[in-house]
Amino acid sequence: MTLRRYTRDTRRGAVFTRRWNLPNSAAETLRERFAFFNMHRSHILGYLVAGPDGSLEAGRRRYNWVWYRTLSDADGALERALTDASGHVHQYSLPAGAMPDAARDKLVRVAEETLPPQFATAVSAERSPFIQAIFDYAAPMMVTKRIALLGDAAFVVRPHTAMGVSKAAGDALALSYALAQADDLATALAAYDATRRAAGNEIVAYGRRLGGVIHLSFPLEGRLAYSADDRFWREAVIHLGYDFVPSRCPCYGNRAGA
Repeated sequence: MTLRRYTRDTRRGAVFTRRWNLPNSAAETLRERFAFFNMHRSHILGYLVAGPDGSLEAGRRRYNWVWYRTLSDADGALERALTDASGHVHQYSLPAGAMPDAARDKLVRVAEETLPPQFATAVSAERSPFIQAIFDYAAPMMVTKRIALLGDAAFVVRPHTAMGVSKAAGDALALSYALAQADDLATALAAYDATRRAAGNEIVAYGRRLGGVIHLSFPLEGRLAYSADDRFWREAVIHLGYDFVPSRCPCYGNRAGA
């Protein structure tokens, strides 16, 4: 079994995330909002989360931002992004505190050049951003003999779907139902595999479609130039439960005190 990194069809990329004190200049706009900003081949989003002690009080919460950026294997951009201060290249992620100062300075500079001031301020406030490469994987089978795979052990889906937990819960419920209904283990596992493998493949495909939207071109007039059926955008909005007005750029996000 191998993980498929973002390539031509699967869009290999990286996510930058942070947790720090959010300056007032950014907090006034971003606080209490689930904020998005969209641009060509990239997007950022941000939202409030509980504080380190679980507090939901104003001033004790954190603000989380996530910045999706597409980086190429061909020119070595992703490898450089996953290289730490000692020169070691990480395969899947770069932990907080490992990013070289020059790379962080470049990240802040790009944010200032491309993001709205509020998001750029949130990015620059983060002193130790980390990077998580995005992958997807679909298991060719979910059962063998007396072994059954559930959750991410069977299907790794992109974060755009926001379905990791619900997918795993669905697997658990389906396996429980199959075991209760069948007279023998082999029949139960076969039924489980048939049901949940189809669902897993559908979710992976959905994530790839959503990830592909990042690679659309965004015109200056303020409306998206869809190179794919815009139902994919509507599917995302319906799934996430947020109102969405197409803009001319993709999305970014962060975590800080707020």
